Amino acid sequence: MISFATMTGTYPDLEPRDEETILRWLGYAIATHGDHPAYMEVKGKPVIVIYMSYALPDAVWENIFAQLRAEGLDAVFLAMFHGGLFSYGILGIISSNDEVPTTCPSSSWRVADEPIAPA
Repeated sequence: MISFATMTGTYPDLEPRDEETILRWLGYAIATHGDHPAYMEVKGKPVIVIYMSYALPDAVWENIFAQLRAEGLDAVFLAMFHGGLFSYGILGIISSNDEVPTTCPSSSWRVADEPIAPA
């Protein structure tokens, strides 16, 4: 699993990385390490935790994910909720028809509105 830092700089002068850099770095990580047998996977896809994802608008992330998937570089992205705690939401793993795993505290997940297609 990769923990990806959305921000750059030194606290308190943090700035979000630009879209092109994020796209390039995530693409490299997935292409280079995503199929390694020791890499954490969910439904055959590598897991990437995105720290401070809220620093960029949803439209930017949608564009990044669409470009990665268009290049055949899909992954499961765990994104951080805003609020200062290190809790991560599972995006696209749990559908409304699934049972929530007991190892996942209720404060760190949300349920997708539509069922997820099998991998």
